[in-house]
Amino acid sequence: MIQPAAFLEGNGPKFFSAQSRLAAREAQKNSKSLLFMKTFDLLKKTFDLLKESTLNEERIQLLARLKIVDDIIKQKEEVC
Repeated sequence: MIQPAAFLEGNGPKFFSAQSRLAAREAQKNSKSLLFMKTFDLLKKTFDLLKESTLNEERIQLLARLKIVDDIIKQKEEVC
């Protein structure tokens, strides 16, 4: 029968090696999660900027059309 002390002595390095590998995997996993979150935040900010830019362009186009319609109305009022 293997004595507990002898068992630990013989398998201790394997245990600590496995423990170290698990810690490394966990750190890598956390690193990937952090990278994913940073990438997601960057993409969200980019999307928001594009959305805002598109809305501003649409607003400018609508204001230009409104001015044209307003000018047409003024011309028709002057004729009457």
